[in-house]
Amino acid sequence: MRRIFKSLFLPILLFAVSCDDALDVNKDPLAADQEQVSENLGVLFSGILPNICSNRVVETNINTSMWVQQIVSGGSAEVFLAPERYNLSPFYLDNTWSTFYVTGLKNAKMGEELALEQGMENTAAQFILLQAFIYYHITYLWEDAPFTEAVQPNEFLEPEYDSQQVVLKGMLDRIEKAIGMINPEKLERISDEDLIFRGDLEKWVKFGNSLKLRLLMTMADKDSEAKAKLKDVLRQPLIVNYEDEAQFDYFQSTNNSNQLWKLHNQYSVDSSGNISGSFFFASEGIIEMMQRLGDPRLSVYFDEGKDAQPGQFVGVKPGSTESYTVSTVLSLNIIRPDYPDRWITSSEVFFFVAEAILKGWVDGTVTEANQYLRIGVERALDWFDNKPGSMTIADKQQYIRSLPDLNSLPKDKALEAVYTQQYLESFLRGVYSFVNMRRNKFPNLSVPEEALVDGLICRLPWSPDSEASNPNVPAPRTVDEPMWFQK
Repeated sequence: MRRIFKSLFLPILLFAVSCDDALDVNKDPLAADQEQVSENLGVLFSGILPNICSNRVVETNINTSMWVQQIVSGGSAEVFLAPERYNLSPFYLDNTWSTFYVTGLKNAKMGEELALEQGMENTAAQFILLQAFIYYHITYLWEDAPFTEAVQPNEFLEPEYDSQQVVLKGMLDRIEKAIGMINPEKLERISDEDLIFRGDLEKWVKFGNSLKLRLLMTMADKDSEAKAKLKDVLRQPLIVNYEDEAQFDYFQSTNNSNQLWKLHNQYSVDSSGNISGSFFFASEGIIEMMQRLGDPRLSVYFDEGKDAQPGQFVGVKPGSTESYTVSTVLSLNIIRPDYPDRWITSSEVFFFVAEAILKGWVDGTVTEANQYLRIGVERALDWFDNKPGSMTIADKQQYIRSLPDLNSLPKDKALEAVYTQQYLESFLRGVYSFVNMRRNKFPNLSVPEEALVDGLICRLPWSPDSEASNPNVPAPRTVDEPMWFQK
């Protein structure tokens, strides 16, 4: 069921403390003399990537997946139950702020500047696009952030915080600048140390445009210029094929394996040394949704509980400690050493276009939106081919046939059908799924049991380290206060 797309959109353009060591990914291996670094910018680039991906796969992706209620802790360990209830530790806040802003952004900005000093525009563009991806996390986790004065310690030791609108517009400008700098005909670039695209600059262009599409989809309701730019970005090269997808690969070797697998391999093994179970369970809501739809990914994402009957899937309430041996757990199809950190997928691009057509943001018919929805689902299912949890062709075809015809639905229900597939495809994909939940207000979630606030979480509190070091950090806000893009 795989298809290769040469161009897009035919009609548009045709547990405790002991766990903290395993979770501590905030070690900066990149601190080095600038003269040393400038001689091999690839080393700098390759050092940034595993640092931010480590935070994503074992901290931020897990927390945000609990906040969108794809998974729950079931009270398996306080270190996971606390953030599920919005009780966020200073360790996590400082670690995440430092990973993305203090370490990641600082080093990516240094790489850009050193590359430009040497006339290496392709390399500089790679660092700029990496900065944009880092800022994606910063602004959608904290909203306001230093941007115009960021990582310029000689001029702005205590940078001012810019509004989210300023940050997002600045990100768009920076992405466009980077894409304009790229010249694939020049050999100069980071290649071997580029652990995302191996120096394929055309893929970096598609990545930049696809990241622009993400940003514009969150801005279009609030900013008329963003809505106008959507039509333009859909005419640009985008991630529409598997081989173009942005992901950080992990491997079977322990030193290069996925940190979520490492966590389970260290703390959840039986006497034979095999992973005996997951720290995470399926939420009641996602089980109900997938069973109602007959979604074949149910047995890909989740395993039956130890004492459950074959095919018996039992979800757990968010925030609850009442998980049982029949409760459905996160699958070993997902908790494996070589499960990649998926940054941007082709499915999400097709879903965005279907959504934009239905909202009238871009030209197109409901029939065309219907087609893009189905292509997105097909690609989401086919991604698991030849991997643990792969589905049969018959099961995939049956599921796609069962999808509703958007032509037969009122607009709100047609959009809900698209949102549903966005939600299911974004499984364990972190900030991306957290952004979609907030901007679409879908699914209709309830606040977890014993949550610290009355509303759903919308943001992180400020990092204590950043508050202590910068008097310009804005006043604290409650975690359920909506961000600019949600209002």
